[in-house]
Amino acid sequence: IARATLPVSLYTEFWVQGDLECLANFFKLRLKHDAQREIKDIAQSMLDLIVEHQPDLYIKLVQKGVK
Repeated sequence: IARATLPVSLYTEFWVQGDLECLANFFKLRLKHDAQREIKDIAQSMLDLIVEHQPDLYIKLVQKGVK
């Protein structure tokens, strides 16, 4: 919804908080082949950052079924 009112080139930042189950559920849903492309891109970027900066968390997510 925000993209309808924010200028196209505006830099935005957001914080995410939740437990492991919620995070795993987010990635499972948002990385599916039929997910909206924009949210899929964001989820993949988030997962890439987790792989780079939080490898232990990534291992736990993989154990929960996130690929």
